[in-house]
Amino acid sequence: MRFPLVALLALAAPAVFAAGIQDRAADLAGQVQDQLTFAADEVSDNVRGAAAAVQDKATEVYDRFDGPCPDLLVRCIKKDDDGDKIIGDIGKQGYKHEGGLKCVQRHATKNKAECNAKYPIDCATKCEAVGSPL
Repeated sequence: MRFPLVALLALAAPAVFAAGIQDRAADLAGQVQDQLTFAADEVSDNVRGAAAAVQDKATEVYDRFDGPCPDLLVRCIKKDDDGDKIIGDIGKQGYKHEGGLKCVQRHATKNKAECNAKYPIDCATKCEAVGSPL
């Protein structure tokens, strides 16, 4: 009778041992998952913090430069096959903010019409009004 008991133990031991290994592997996998989740959360928090700092700096810069746009000299430019040719200017004209820090002509259509009216022969109604800081 001893032989069948020993044989039964020999057959049952690997199954019990395997179940223990599976449980330990599941515990380790859970711990690894928890550590990875914690690390990912920490990285996400760091990235969010850096993004917030960049946004704060951009807002600060925008607020500092959100003053009025300067009046700039508007030149009358004729564009043709030979390239762009400066015909003349219509003096300093008003500018306004558009899309953040970008300044654009306040009255672009009026400035274009004024260029074509001031230089009717040279422009031949084909001049564009282009702002110039100089």
